[in-house]
Amino acid sequence: MVDIGGEGGEEEEEDSESSAATATATAPPEVEATLTRLASYKNVQGVLILARPNGIILRSTGSLFALPPAAAPANDEESAQPNGEDDVLVPTTSELARRYAKAALNMVEAVAAEVKDVDEDQTDDVRFLRIRTKRHELIVTPDEQYILVVVQDPPH
Repeated sequence: MVDIGGEGGEEEEEDSESSAATATATAPPEVEATLTRLASYKNVQGVLILARPNGIILRSTGSLFALPPAAAPANDEESAQPNGEDDVLVPTTSELARRYAKAALNMVEAVAAEVKDVDEDQTDDVRFLRIRTKRHELIVTPDEQYILVVVQDPPH
């Protein structure tokens, strides 16, 4: 249950599914402006905002995570679409967003655990991760409540 912008009254409590939708709909204008600005960069393919600690996608934008016009969000393999080659099922892009979200959350948690192992007496936190693969570069910025993930084409 989430209390959005109120004093904690019962009428403002919602289940987690509708809370994410409400949180997205009432995002401050500066958050929307930042997302639009990030997504407008030439090499940026997608942007995700995840809730901590569970990695729920609060907001996604960009061509990498955009659904085709006739597609509905995928919840499992049954809603995957054939790619035309031997009828192999290809996940819809919302499934791709979930995969990136899970990967980013796992990387942040793993790196944070290793940072704590290096110096147990310090209260150091992971502030920024940059992971480059052949296809994409992930820029991950975690904080206490959210994780920002930017997926871009790697510079050559």
